[in-house]
Amino acid sequence: MKDSQLEKNKNNSPSKKEAPQQTTEFSILASRRQISISMLPSPKELGQYNEIDPTFAERIFRMAEKQATHRQEQEKKELEAKIECEKWRVKTQAISALAGLVSGFILCSGALGGGIWCGLRGYQFVGSFIGGGGLIGLASVFVYGSKHKTKEEK
Repeated sequence: MKDSQLEKNKNNSPSKKEAPQQTTEFSILASRRQISISMLPSPKELGQYNEIDPTFAERIFRMAEKQATHRQEQEKKELEAKIECEKWRVKTQAISALAGLVSGFILCSGALGGGIWCGLRGYQFVGSFIGGGGLIGLASVFVYGSKHKTKEEK
């Protein structure tokens, strides 16, 4: 009996107060971002553009086609300019090599001629020094140039 009385006292006790119910409201804010890398909008967006003006989608496609054509022309011009620049570089290298050969021939001929002239005048030591020095200098330049060229080709 005590147990039943305790339960009645608990249920009817004036000290127990009911807590007011609390309600919490949450609001969720969602956002969506879409980044397009293409020049053209998505088909959904094209449809929305056509709702505004039926010619918008066609105009957008024409604009994209013109832009692609322009970009291709610019890339072609850039490539042609690089090719032309490379042609000039090759030509100038060939001219420079030819000028070096001609200059070397002239210097070597001058050194040999000067050496022979000195030798015929009675200055054999000086003549051999001038002629031999010119030949050795020319040979060393050719050897150095061929070594330098093989390094560049590798």
